[in-house]
Amino acid sequence: MVEINKNIFKSYDIRGIYPSELSEEVAFAIGKAFVRQTGIKKIAVGQDARIASPVLFRGLARGVAAQGGQIYDIGQVLTECLYFTIGSRDFKAGVMITASHNPKEYGGFKMVKKDDNYIKIIAGKDLLDQVVKDNSENVDPADDKILEVAEEKIIKEDIWHDYINHVLSFVDLSEISPLKIVIDASNEHYDTLYEAIKNLVDTEHDLDLTLTVKFKGVSVDLNVSESLIVINTLAVKRSALRGGLWSTAGKRVEKPLMQTLCKLYGVSESNYSLKIKGKEIEKDDFEREIDFYLIEGKNQYKCEIKLMGRGNPESADAVIARDSKVFVADKLSDTNKKQLTSRKVEWVELRSDGGFERFDIVLKNLKIPHTKLSHNVDKELEIIFKEIF
Repeated sequence: MVEINKNIFKSYDIRGIYPSELSEEVAFAIGKAFVRQTGIKKIAVGQDARIASPVLFRGLARGVAAQGGQIYDIGQVLTECLYFTIGSRDFKAGVMITASHNPKEYGGFKMVKKDDNYIKIIAGKDLLDQVVKDNSENVDPADDKILEVAEEKIIKEDIWHDYINHVLSFVDLSEISPLKIVIDASNEHYDTLYEAIKNLVDTEHDLDLTLTVKFKGVSVDLNVSESLIVINTLAVKRSALRGGLWSTAGKRVEKPLMQTLCKLYGVSESNYSLKIKGKEIEKDDFEREIDFYLIEGKNQYKCEIKLMGRGNPESADAVIARDSKVFVADKLSDTNKKQLTSRKVEWVELRSDGGFERFDIVLKNLKIPHTKLSHNVDKELEIIFKEIF
């Protein structure tokens, strides 16, 4: 029996520091509980590039095998690939081994199941009681028989080719005008991404694409904030420029993104505040749970930032914005906008016509002192980036 930290079981998923809070033994208990609670034994599993992920995969696989289940290993993939696998193939459940945007010392599990052809999230906290119950049983995850069964129960499942073709099915490549594309590829994902693009060029003879590689081998941690700022503020300004981030650190951009927006509109530092769980944060602190506040007199307006894209299952309840007054997102559906407006929540959709410029309306409505946007945004961004980074 292993000690279970109940605090790692969250509203959406399971996340904890590896290995002190989330170890291979805990993953074993989670694997057992997942099969018992869902009653599903055929499970697709993907993982991110964290050091902990292969170890947690091994523990999860042993737990699933101990309950007679079978793991289909789709390898190191994006979370969206797991969702696609569940939706397009004969799977009723899946687990993505990832701690989302938490710092690198974390590990985690996102769990989903298919119900009436809809993919639903299994909350970590909903699995807690079963994990505690199963953990009380005297089963050794290192038992040779369990290890042998687990290895036999793991089947490799290749999903990349089908996933890429599915994404491409939404567009006619021949109708796309020439574009400049900015991609931030972290070390672990670089080779996979490069091969995917290269294969696309090789199979689509009408596609004229030139690959330029810059700074291969530089840790994504050095550039994650600046990369996303460029993508989410500068990219929306130029119709000829598109961008994307190929990494697991997106959430860490919240602080510099909001700082950049405020500085672009001349908002004084006395009119905004950054906190983690109610406490002021240090200048270089890029932890996950950041609360950003716009301040007008005695009024403090909490801002919610979601850079996940429209349609992401995690964003289903985000529009409520957890009692926030301002909601900033990369994409919002028309329904999201209507819901926000009806709740009197100010919103900014970064990837739209005008994009971040709607922040000016937000500041006016909240009576936050500010200035007009500079005519030379590029020059202003260069100055701001030097101040922030």
